[in-house]
Amino acid sequence: MMGGLPDGVLLCVGLILLVFGGEAVVQGSMKIAGHFGMPSFLVGFTLVAIGTSLPELGVVLNALNRGTQESIDLAVGGVVGSNIANVMLVLSIAMILGATSRPDKNLREDSLMLLVATGVILGATLLGEFPVWMGALSIVSMGAYFGYILKTREEDSSDEGESWIPGGMGIASIAFIGGLILVKYGSDFLIEGGEGVA
Repeated sequence: MMGGLPDGVLLCVGLILLVFGGEAVVQGSMKIAGHFGMPSFLVGFTLVAIGTSLPELGVVLNALNRGTQESIDLAVGGVVGSNIANVMLVLSIAMILGATSRPDKNLREDSLMLLVATGVILGATLLGEFPVWMGALSIVSMGAYFGYILKTREEDSSDEGESWIPGGMGIASIAFIGGLILVKYGSDFLIEGGEGVA
């Protein structure tokens, strides 16, 4: 227990903090990017995509800091499970509701990159470990793909109003920093509660 709270409560509080923290980071970064005229496609593919992964990243870093196998297994399982849910649940519901359009060239390219990322997980599973070189190669590949997108895709102006955060840069910066703090403490609670429940 942390602070006398039951493990189940810690787990729930951690999840809530991670969700709100990740959302605050995404909305704050979108507002800041819109203020500087960052292309909307780049905002979506980088800031939103990376921002929504912050909860998982926070949990992974927290687990590595603790160093216990139980916490690391919990973190890795969360990352893999989250991606499975995004593709097979969220995207499937969008298809059922008719919210998807005919795939274009950009979506096909992104889907191929998704297959590559899935192949990395499969390769690590077959190897029975997650070697350092594979992690480094994955980060370099992601950076290269972001660079490719920036150079090849049509640019359009980002709409600062897409973020629900009111006000200007000051409030956006507070939301961004506050979101990071929530992610940090949310990952603490989630790992602590998850280990206790397990």
